[in-house]
Amino acid sequence: MAMTCRASICLSLLALLSSFPVSLGVASHISGSSLIGVNSVSEILDQFFKKQEMNGRKAPAWKVEAQSMISLVQSLKDIDPETQAKVNGWVRNITNLLQADRENLKPEQAAAKINLDRFEEIHVWDLGNLSQLLTKVKSMSGKSAACRQNVSTLKASYFGTHGCTASYLPSQIGDLSPCGNLTCGKPSTVSFELTEAAKQKETCKFQDGETAKQCVGRLWDKVNRTRETLTSKYLAWSANKTQCLAKEANCARCNELWDPILVTNETCNGKRDGLFEKYCDLQALQNDFCISNTTLHDAWNSTSNLQVERVKEYIDLTYIKCVFEKYLEVQTFNEAMIRSCQPLKTANDFYQYASDTGEITLPTVDASAVPACYGAVSHSSTSPLFDMTGLINELQYNNYATTVSVADHIYAPAAGTGSVFCAA
Repeated sequence: MAMTCRASICLSLLALLSSFPVSLGVASHISGSSLIGVNSVSEILDQFFKKQEMNGRKAPAWKVEAQSMISLVQSLKDIDPETQAKVNGWVRNITNLLQADRENLKPEQAAAKINLDRFEEIHVWDLGNLSQLLTKVKSMSGKSAACRQNVSTLKASYFGTHGCTASYLPSQIGDLSPCGNLTCGKPSTVSFELTEAAKQKETCKFQDGETAKQCVGRLWDKVNRTRETLTSKYLAWSANKTQCLAKEANCARCNELWDPILVTNETCNGKRDGLFEKYCDLQALQNDFCISNTTLHDAWNSTSNLQVERVKEYIDLTYIKCVFEKYLEVQTFNEAMIRSCQPLKTANDFYQYASDTGEITLPTVDASAVPACYGAVSHSSTSPLFDMTGLINELQYNNYATTVSVADHIYAPAAGTGSVFCAA
């Protein structure tokens, strides 16, 4: 708010300046020093008009008339007691109006602070939402990584400690186990037939000198060969059954070990989907945070500029008020009484005057826990994005991205609504 001449003051000032009559009789003589003082007041008004022009405001309608009145006052020589009393009354009225206008600066300063605080509250709220979600994403990322590590540990135990192989995996064996089509110990019966030689009728050749013992031995030899054949087939059957039963046992054991891996992996997939969903919410909250950040700084720039103008107005009002109060003391304008109102007040004087509010400063908001709105933010140990290793692992596994980063508040991979990554 630039220092402006409030209408009530300006009109009263005009009345004062136009009230000095050219009179004779009982009168006070205006000396050369007084005329110099009037000239100084004229300069004060001229500076005020220039300030208005510099601030891009139109010259007030009473400017020409006021300047004419100054010229008239400069031409006066005498003022009678009655007129002096009237002038003193106008001056008191002017000082009261100046004081009222100065008092109005206090609620203006307070209102400006309240308005800026409102933008700060919005910004802090958006910062809190973003920080809370970012913390949640990191937590979910850690849980996702731990879940995948659990799967890796179970697989290592499956293939290593328990000695299971890939042949038992569902992707290798279809809908059943490697033993699913085996029928161990079957067939449990076997049909056989003697060889043609064994079927031939045998007779003892006693006439050829063969003894009974030799004849029986020859017959037992054929029988034993048949028994050996049957025994060999039985042993092969028994070995196959034993191997099959062992394989069935391993199949049942390894499949039982694989089931927790499948369940855990599905649990990890669920964690991954939830993690992706929360990551995709980050962009919206980052946008809100950056918008409120810009709004806060824009509001501060405006507030700061207006505060500077309030300071100037306070200084000007205090100075002009002092000049008129001095007039009531000395009943004249002169350089000495004008100089007595110096040095001028300072900004600190105004902040003490508006003590309930004081100086308005740019709110300090610690946003170090979230990505900045401008510049590049990578996933590193010193970055607010760290640690999203679990999320990055999922991104890499699904060929979505190799890392997570932010550039001018935009996330990569894209986390906006409708992006391929978030849609997935």
